[in-house]
Amino acid sequence: MRFRAAVAPGLALIMLMLWLLGGTALLSGCGTGADTGTGAPGAGGGAAAGTGNGAGTGTSGSAGSGSRTASMNADEALFQIASPDGVIRPVSLDELKRLPSLKLDMPGSEEGPKLADVLLQAGIADYSQVTITGSSGSIVLTKDQVTGRVILDYTNRGTMKLASPDIPKDQWVKDITNIEVK
Repeated sequence: MRFRAAVAPGLALIMLMLWLLGGTALLSGCGTGADTGTGAPGAGGGAAAGTGNGAGTGTSGSAGSGSRTASMNADEALFQIASPDGVIRPVSLDELKRLPSLKLDMPGSEEGPKLADVLLQAGIADYSQVTITGSSGSIVLTKDQVTGRVILDYTNRGTMKLASPDIPKDQWVKDITNIEVK
């Protein structure tokens, strides 16, 4: 009896956390059919769960997406890129480190790949705007604003942040979880 009393509150807490993080698909089972919906990014260590057959992917803390995905383990992803054609592509630290790195000439130590290079690596060259979302909010940049001076800076927390001398520092997006391209 003591075992049940100790396990039940813990299980209830886990179920509550999954529900709060949007993991209801994990709790209620997975349906069938094509994936069509997308989940919004969250903050914190949530699980990835898509709609439809539940094969969606997402970064840690993301509700995931049921759209088509490139093949990569979402657990390895720092963030995801949603291309104009609906493909959701997880991006890993290893992929980013293979790109040329730029150190910005400004106070602080801002260094990382150019946003334009990250988009090109994801197969995205034609777009009109980019929305970058993270723990500090989001920013929308036009294609003209995505210059060679806009980078994704490596943080000490193992995440990425948007940095540029052309964007006020209070608008830099920290802990990037999603990049949506239109």
